[in-house]
Amino acid sequence: MSQTRFEIQTAAVIGAGTMGRGIVMSLANAGVQVLWLDNNPEMLEQALGVVADTYAHNVRQGRIDEAQAAARRACISKAADYQALAEVDLVIEAVYENLELKQNIFRELDVIVKPSGILASNTSALDIDAIAAVTQRPEQVVGLHFFSPAHIMKLLEIV
Repeated sequence: MSQTRFEIQTAAVIGAGTMGRGIVMSLANAGVQVLWLDNNPEMLEQALGVVADTYAHNVRQGRIDEAQAAARRACISKAADYQALAEVDLVIEAVYENLELKQNIFRELDVIVKPSGILASNTSALDIDAIAAVTQRPEQVVGLHFFSPAHIMKLLEIV
């Protein structure tokens, strides 16, 4: 069996709640450029503030220096809409556990994200096959179940 290496240069996260924040920070900590989208602009602004505060706290604690914090913050950008996600290598959906909502998101992503893009859900309980079934690329849909807080817990369940 041959394997092809797939490098993730850019990612997107949908959802600015607790899990979305942690996932964005995990990606930024790894140096991945992240576009962040939430249907509530105020929630996204608040989440960006929490991320900045968390990095500032890490600097005060001596876990990272200011240059590292600045580099991580620079990896994170707001996305205005789904169309902004068209060229990312990976999209991680991190909205609340509602199959119909997740399926609607994946239908939209399937049309917009480049054909080689991987579509992932952070679901912990819903059927990934039911989410993948609404796309034209079910073989590129995965479950990435991060554990909370995602930027601290080094555990990722891949479905």
